[in-house]
Amino acid sequence: GAVCMAPMRHYVRRNDLDMNGHVNNVVYVHWLLESVPSDVWAGHVLKEIILEYRSECNFGDSIEATCCELNSENGDQFVLLHKLERPGQGDIVRAKTVWSHV
Repeated sequence: GAVCMAPMRHYVRRNDLDMNGHVNNVVYVHWLLESVPSDVWAGHVLKEIILEYRSECNFGDSIEATCCELNSENGDQFVLLHKLERPGQGDIVRAKTVWSHV
């Protein structure tokens, strides 16, 4: 099973947009990583991130970032699962991060 943290809410701002009016991919990564708990950042290093883009979002959208810790620590690594979604409208990005102990 997974233990999930409370979702963090983000709002799409103009400076989040690319020239096509969609949220820049780097912004998605920032939102995903903002949801990682402080204790993970304090004692671990991000080793890998895998992103699955599922939908676009646009200026003014409200986005929830959720981070879940899997109970699958393997040696000095563990995995977090992430999701960005428009509540009630579906996923925008799903991701997996792999972390190693410092």
